[in-house]
Amino acid sequence: MKYVFSEIPEGSPIALMLHNGSIHMRMDADIVSFVREDIAIITLHTSITQILKFDNIDIEVLFTTRDGIPYQWRKAKIVYFKGNYVLQVKGDGARYNRRCTYRVGVSRSAQLQTNDGREYRVMVKDVSLTGFSVTDRSGDVVLFEGDGATLVYEDLGHELDLLGTVVRIIEKDGYKTYGFSILRSCKDLPSYIAMKQRRKRNNLPPSYVIDPENKGEEEV
Repeated sequence: MKYVFSEIPEGSPIALMLHNGSIHMRMDADIVSFVREDIAIITLHTSITQILKFDNIDIEVLFTTRDGIPYQWRKAKIVYFKGNYVLQVKGDGARYNRRCTYRVGVSRSAQLQTNDGREYRVMVKDVSLTGFSVTDRSGDVVLFEGDGATLVYEDLGHELDLLGTVVRIIEKDGYKTYGFSILRSCKDLPSYIAMKQRRKRNNLPPSYVIDPENKGEEEV
């Protein structure tokens, strides 16, 4: 299944996956307008004020539709031209296989705030660069596929603040698991996932936190 780049609605968020040797990072952006089918003017979500150069950097583009289906353009380039960042992709986007993205277990209590202002305490099950899942054992969380929410929690010295949309709901053993596709990431996410990977690779002993909802211990 393919997706034509210029069919992305203007104003939509996209993710830029940047690679330079052993350095990998994600930068979020928005589509402003299209110049032609494969070229768009974008805005970057960054606090850096100077003009950014993307020379010698491999760029991939990720876009998630309103139905929660992710698409990927594996070859892209960005130039700064007449006061704007201009993104050009090669070919159509292919449906993205989330299994290619490393997902790390979390088991950490967190706050989930919906787009209409409701707040819940949930347990973060796992997270990757493109998605996360949470579990609700209280039965209080009421979400449907396509709903948006922001997940906020701290772990291992990292502050996570992720905006996502529900792409799947699984009910099992009396509780629900909500899977989200990330629409807006945060600067701590790549280094947080890398630290989680290193801890698992080095077989570090787990730490424990108290879940305020059930007063039990949850493995980190």
